[in-house]
Amino acid sequence: MTMAQASTRARKAAAPARNGTAHASFVDAINHPVALLDSELNIVACNARLHAIVPGLNPDKPIIGDFNPAGLEELLRSVLASGGSARECELEMQPPDPARPGAKTRRFKVSAARINLDEGHGVLVTVDDVTADHLRDTQLMESRRLVAVGEMAAGVAHELNNPLTAVMGFSQLLLRQDLDEVTRRDIEAIATEARRAGRIVDNLLSFARRREHAKRPFDAARSVQRVLDLRQYECKVNNIRVVTYFDS
Repeated sequence: MTMAQASTRARKAAAPARNGTAHASFVDAINHPVALLDSELNIVACNARLHAIVPGLNPDKPIIGDFNPAGLEELLRSVLASGGSARECELEMQPPDPARPGAKTRRFKVSAARINLDEGHGVLVTVDDVTADHLRDTQLMESRRLVAVGEMAAGVAHELNNPLTAVMGFSQLLLRQDLDEVTRRDIEAIATEARRAGRIVDNLLSFARRREHAKRPFDAARSVQRVLDLRQYECKVNNIRVVTYFDS
């Protein structure tokens, strides 16, 4: 082997080490959670920001070993095969042990783009943990839904007030007349149920009505009873009997 050949071989042997150092420096300089992958989806380099989101990632290991949200491998291989512009999508990663207390599904926004490396094509991957954002959006949508349901309930309650008033009024008029025992008992049942429906409507209106914040006496027993009135049907169908003893 000539001196020139030996020098060329030494340069080629040293090239991967230099490239690895250069890749690590490049990735560390990016102010975003990012990893550089080779054509086999092995990690060439990843920065500390990505380690903070996904601990356990190490160079020379497949990224899907420790970070495997559903659809990630398909996304990365698709980017490698097609090249072109970067692709971005949201992916979910299930907890390793759903039965473990505190385990939860995590959501990530992943962007991937094919780049050219000295050894061939690679993929530059950026990762954002959007679990908290998704939870906040879900809670906001749920709050809006509850507001809409409350407004609808208030409207329905107002509409029910008039017919209930008529039912209670006419049943009271009938009870003033001379009636046989069976008819009187039936009308009393109508009046009782109409009054109960009226209390439910009043409770719905009370919960739906907006009030100015102010300190005022609080009747705990009355508030509990109003809640029980609203839940009366649910208790009945689930064979639950509620017994209350309220202090005067």
